[in-house]
Amino acid sequence: MATKTIAILSDSEGLAPEFFEVLGSSNHRLLFVVGNAETKEHLKKSLNFLKLRAEIDFIGCEKDGCWEADKILISMQAPPSKDMIEKVKEVTTQKPVWVISPVNSHGRRVDLQQQLPNSRVVEISIQENLKEVSLSSKEVVAKQEIRQLFEASGYTVK
Repeated sequence: MATKTIAILSDSEGLAPEFFEVLGSSNHRLLFVVGNAETKEHLKKSLNFLKLRAEIDFIGCEKDGCWEADKILISMQAPPSKDMIEKVKEVTTQKPVWVISPVNSHGRRVDLQQQLPNSRVVEISIQENLKEVSLSSKEVVAKQEIRQLFEASGYTVK
């Protein structure tokens, strides 16, 4: 089976180390979409600290990164901008879009599902201290894939 690529759209504050550790132990290629050099360097340092086993690459364009990817992960403190959504809308069609949200924060998934109506959006809330993950979506297959990733890393999935 070919390695699947996950495009990761993240700001430096939205970096969820526990999620990247889960992804880094799976058989995925992680493609970080980073527009500026300072953020890229910050991410490289953070990722080196995590010592992930996954293949890691960087690209500067959201549209190209999402086009190349099999799955898209959005990990940002603030909701994605309308400009970013417009750039990726066409190339995320029928792809899983995973959104890491703060614990007990609902609504971001609904907004993204409306903005990316042809994508399979799943909201992920992680409670690292309890090793628990909550998933919110109507997308059964996309949720099952995330469930398997986390359960393989010792998390309880709600």
